[in-house]
Amino acid sequence: MDALSIGSTAAVSAIRSFDQAAARTVRDAAPSSTPSPNGIGGNGDLVSDFVQQIQAQAAFQASVSVIKTADQMTGRLLDVKA
Repeated sequence: MDALSIGSTAAVSAIRSFDQAAARTVRDAAPSSTPSPNGIGGNGDLVSDFVQQIQAQAAFQASVSVIKTADQMTGRLLDVKA
């Protein structure tokens, strides 16, 4: 696999992870009849949801960096060949 396909595949995966974590955040923050252990009033662990969103964001940024670097390398290679 080349760097562009690796970067784009990783970026798509990071977007999916972020979307899933965001959906869990919404679900977990919804009011429930029983209090949650974290005291916020939802059903789940909002802290874990936010951490997963931050991790997905960092993974996406790293993937974009891979894509940018591969693009720059290809451009420089074409400049050398020209």
